[in-house]
Amino acid sequence: MKVGNFYLDNANLLNHLRQLFGRREQGGAVIDYGKLCLAVKEELEGYFNEPVRVLELYLYDGFVKNDEEKRLKKARFVFSVEKRLKEACPEVSFKPRLFEVYLGKGKRLKGDDVQLALDVCNDARDKGLNFVALFSGDGDFESLLEHLELRYPELVRVVVSFKTFCSKCLYDRAHYFIDLEELIKSVRFA
Repeated sequence: MKVGNFYLDNANLLNHLRQLFGRREQGGAVIDYGKLCLAVKEELEGYFNEPVRVLELYLYDGFVKNDEEKRLKKARFVFSVEKRLKEACPEVSFKPRLFEVYLGKGKRLKGDDVQLALDVCNDARDKGLNFVALFSGDGDFESLLEHLELRYPELVRVVVSFKTFCSKCLYDRAHYFIDLEELIKSVRFA
């Protein structure tokens, strides 16, 4: 049995989902994270040709500290993700990582990319993982995959993203790429 962790860059996934399918308020797609976890797990079982166990699912996202309405909306979102994940994959430990977003000069800044990279490196070192699945198409993670490739060559690097928006460097450095455009029909809310 292969074991590993999922690391979801939620801002990246939602941004690309909206670009492809529109905003939720306009009838766009909304991801069911429980179904997403199961679908990716099944893809990995096909890739490895043996059972897969996901130990932990990390969800990285940001919130605006002084906006109470958005903060509460984010809390409801995280609760919903945890609920659906526990229904679909009760054995998976859910680890939300929320970061305060700093707004300045037209740019939103938060530290979730750095925390995600640290979590992946620490887990690769300490948890005896066979694979890590990065749910992001952000080219900023190229150096993370390069580090994993050099330091842990036996660790399978999986990238889960929308191929249309995925950075070529991530696609090239991954052992296995899962295109969310192919999975979206099975992981969206009805």
